[in-house]
Amino acid sequence: MVNSINAKYVGAAHQHYEKKDLLAYQDELTKASEYAGRLSGDKRLVALKSIGQVRNYIKNRNSNSIPTLLWPV
Repeated sequence: MVNSINAKYVGAAHQHYEKKDLLAYQDELTKASEYAGRLSGDKRLVALKSIGQVRNYIKNRNSNSIPTLLWPV
């Protein structure tokens, strides 16, 4: 999701998202949250934290809020 946002909205702030795209991103995050809720233990915690980080990235769109699972190693 982060890659598709960056490819389509290079340097744009969240308020510049097309409404259909923003709704699609929110729908994907809702589905991801439902799937994450079915996980257990550490997997669930990591998944829910990552989803929250993606939500924050969509809202703020700055490089400091890129989800930690996507940081280069």
